[in-house]
Amino acid sequence: MTPCSDVFVGRARPLALLEKALDQCSVGSRSLLVSGEAGIGKTALIREFARRAEARSIRVAWGHCYDVAGIPPYLPFQQLAERLRVDFARLSESLLDESNAGRPLARRRKGAPEAWRQRFLTGVTSRLQNMAASQPLLLIVEDIQWADTGSLLLLNTLVDTGGRGLLLVSTIRPEEPVEGPRQRLIYRLQLKSARLRLRGLTIEEIRNLVSRLYSPGLATAREVRFLHRFTRGNPLFVTQTLDHLESQGALQVDNMERAIAQTRIPIWLGGLLDVRLATLPAPVLEVLSGASVLGDEFSLDVLSVLRQEPPAAVEDLIDVAIQRGLVRATVGTFGPRFSFAHALYRKRLYESLRPSLRRAYHARVARAGIAHEIELPVEEQAAHVALAGESTLKSRAVTFCRAAAAKAERVCAYEAAAWFWELAVQSASPRRPRQRADLLARLGWACWAAREWQRARQAWKEAVALYEALNESQSLAALALALGETARWQQDVGEAEDWLRRAIPLLPSGSEARLRALAMLGGVECLRNQPTKGMAMLDEVRQNRTVQVDPYTFYWLSYGYLTLGDVETARVVAEKGFALAQDADDHYTGSFLAAHLTHIYLSFMRAHSASRYVAFLERAVEPSNMMGLSFLLISRSLLAAYRGQWRRVIRVCDRTMGELRLAGRYQFAASHFFRAEARLALGETEAACAEMSQALPDLAEMRPAAAMHLARALLRLGDLAMARRLLRRFAPPLLSTRRMAAGRAILGEVSARLGERALAEQVYQLLADEQRPLLLLYSAVSVQRVLGVVASHLEDWPRAMRHFETAIEQLAAGGVFGELLPTYLDYARMRRARRRRGDLTKALALEARAAQLREQLGMPAPAPAARGSSAVGDETYGNRFGLTGRELQVLRLVAEGRRNAEIAEALSISDRTVERHLENIMNKMGVGGRVEAVVAALQEGLAGKLPPVTVADEPSAV
Repeated sequence: MTPCSDVFVGRARPLALLEKALDQCSVGSRSLLVSGEAGIGKTALIREFARRAEARSIRVAWGHCYDVAGIPPYLPFQQLAERLRVDFARLSESLLDESNAGRPLARRRKGAPEAWRQRFLTGVTSRLQNMAASQPLLLIVEDIQWADTGSLLLLNTLVDTGGRGLLLVSTIRPEEPVEGPRQRLIYRLQLKSARLRLRGLTIEEIRNLVSRLYSPGLATAREVRFLHRFTRGNPLFVTQTLDHLESQGALQVDNMERAIAQTRIPIWLGGLLDVRLATLPAPVLEVLSGASVLGDEFSLDVLSVLRQEPPAAVEDLIDVAIQRGLVRATVGTFGPRFSFAHALYRKRLYESLRPSLRRAYHARVARAGIAHEIELPVEEQAAHVALAGESTLKSRAVTFCRAAAAKAERVCAYEAAAWFWELAVQSASPRRPRQRADLLARLGWACWAAREWQRARQAWKEAVALYEALNESQSLAALALALGETARWQQDVGEAEDWLRRAIPLLPSGSEARLRALAMLGGVECLRNQPTKGMAMLDEVRQNRTVQVDPYTFYWLSYGYLTLGDVETARVVAEKGFALAQDADDHYTGSFLAAHLTHIYLSFMRAHSASRYVAFLERAVEPSNMMGLSFLLISRSLLAAYRGQWRRVIRVCDRTMGELRLAGRYQFAASHFFRAEARLALGETEAACAEMSQALPDLAEMRPAAAMHLARALLRLGDLAMARRLLRRFAPPLLSTRRMAAGRAILGEVSARLGERALAEQVYQLLADEQRPLLLLYSAVSVQRVLGVVASHLEDWPRAMRHFETAIEQLAAGGVFGELLPTYLDYARMRRARRRRGDLTKALALEARAAQLREQLGMPAPAPAARGSSAVGDETYGNRFGLTGRELQVLRLVAEGRRNAEIAEALSISDRTVERHLENIMNKMGVGGRVEAVVAALQEGLAGKLPPVTVADEPSAV
């Protein structure tokens, strides 16, 4: 009987698509992802395709991923390199910086972990692309759902960097669960690859498969149709069903449908494999169960040691499994090897082992490796020793896991290193606290490098407690600094302050580490409204002349001065740090500083200077640098919004959001806010509100100012109640934290629109001393425009005019068209509200300039308010009469039939103020009385089927 893997039928269309991709790779690299359930024929398809490629003189190399503990990092690429006759280990060492190789993560220099890993990834992919340039190359990686993080990063980098003559084909089972970062990396690869989903074979293809595997007369046409329906066209299911029926002799006495029913074959593939395994002789099943501990592939000598039987006896049992089609014989580098016919067999066998027997098997392999009876990679040896769980092997487990983790760190496989450090911690003796503390510290650094912040903090905190008991001040200081920095990145300012204060006295005076801690703590003190203490620390770092400070410290130093309000010093410091990062070729830290400088220059309306740093980000940010991609999106979006290019903002977000989904929920939510701000500016108010509402939960804790962007959008939609709830909830942190200047600006605008006089006055005082003309978060906000809006609400007309005139002068000179348009409209409303001689003419001129600018920017004209609209928060979207928010509230209450006294009570104002508002309403609308005003309001959609507007029950104090 011919093994299923050697028979290929059908699949004409998938083969044609693969060959088309092979033709196209001569002008550029291509990536294809073949997906399908287990047994659907992915491997058979790829083998046939590889055979055809080799016939065209194309080099083909294979790599496999396995669902087995202790697999070495980058295993599929090691296999690819072996088939291409490249020494992967030597290549790895040549790509890594010599000063970093072999050193613990905590003591490495020259950049961040992402930079070290990117250097390695780029070097490996460059070598493969150079090979493809000289001769077309087909790389095949199977079962990437089991790939380690490093291999998935390499696959993505290979696709990102392009090249000629290279075709990458990966296979995946979509039904297999994949967690965390690996899931995001697979998703990212899917976005950049042509996808080919394999379905079941057709009835005719099953007929051909049965004929070629068995005999043309084995199944009638009716039986083939039944087999197709029963197996849903899954080739492995078909062959395993027929194999089982033949081995039981069922087909000789009955037709296929009754034979399947009588032998009780399960209706799913996994159940059938269990049935087939159960029919094996007990010795064969025991041998295969032991082999499942070794992985999808195994050698006879290792299996003999595991079974404690002579190799010849084991080989005889394996031969039975080969005859049954459950195992295949292959030829490896070091002699004959065996593999399961399908990975599902190994998985079913391993999961069925009793835990005690599983541990016993791991222990046998571990002892054989320790005694040098067999040769195992250090990663496999470490996994077997640790998974054995025997107290006598604990010390050995720590030794091997240390070696495996250090080896993984050398090739920047941080996730694999963290797994081995975790095993080492579990194996460490509680009676050796120093050893346990060291292992926990190394685990924390590996998690930190892999950007698993919470795991890192948890491991470090436990290590700190042990070091403190051991009076190890130097180790304690290093971890306290790491904890403070990590907490600072996660916006946990209180905990960051605690750890940094704990670290600084223990760090050597004048050391680079102490200066970095001072820079961070100085910024934290400024954030916590301790500017005197903060400035003293920042100045101490800045005045240092003896220690070379790295670019990363300059970033924190600049951030501290920016928080303090000394923007010019922040700019100078950031420029110096950026120059150092460029000199050191540290693009990772350079991207932090470039984004920081983009923000600073846009704040002072120096768009040309900001553009230079955006251009640097576009050149320097690698596709695998998630943080850099986030900075690039922020910088591009802010620059486009600054210029009023709102559709460009949407294009930038749409193009980059797929990548940022991998960076984390916070970065992904931030990209939603940038896009929503653009949609709001383009008049898509409902869509903008919906997008912001969906993204806010992932931003509110770290960026409460985002809530004010949503509140402003809700005002334009007319949802006053929700806007007021957001105002009440988020105003306190925005008012009490120094770094929330951009949020305070929008807070001032929202509070004015909602009639929150006391809050508007408070924000006015805070913004009056702001040095920067623009404040930026998810869009640029003119400080002078907001001050003008607040002064208009307070009816301080002279100050409002000065602010608006200043804003128009600044924004026009700086080309800040994104904010110039609403400034024209806000100023026009202020002139209409004041109603002095010449105000109406000035308002009409401002509105004409706004219309002209809107046309120049290619923005749609504002849609007329829908009947029943409640958009009283922002008159731009509410009416053509220039009625203020308060005047609209009065008008609606008049439309409800309320008397002046009732209106005064509802709005908590005096009767005289109601009369003044009514006079203004009639003059602006050009009507002669209350009835005519109500009729006009109904015609314009400013009143009608609306809920009563009551604000007396909404407390104004925040």
